[in-house]
Amino acid sequence: MDTTTFYLSSKPELIAWEVSPPTGGWGVSEYVYRVNVTDIDNDTVTVYFWLKNSTSDWFLENSTNSTKCFNTTLIFKKTYSKYNIDTWYYK
Repeated sequence: MDTTTFYLSSKPELIAWEVSPPTGGWGVSEYVYRVNVTDIDNDTVTVYFWLKNSTSDWFLENSTNSTKCFNTTLIFKKTYSKYNIDTWYYK
């Protein structure tokens, strides 16, 4: 008898994205981006931090792995210089 097995997984949740400080200029020493991650299946989750401005398309700035995450806060940090003056977007 042939049997087939499969694992039905849920999608990880990324909630409460925030950046601190929420506004500023290139003189701000560091921007801190936070997101809360929950994976009810306790899988290893890779979270990607993407940036974009008016002169570039989305690019991968950083990524991190988290295991057995339930409302786990992941942090990404970014420092901008006077050469990075622009409006920036993140996802």
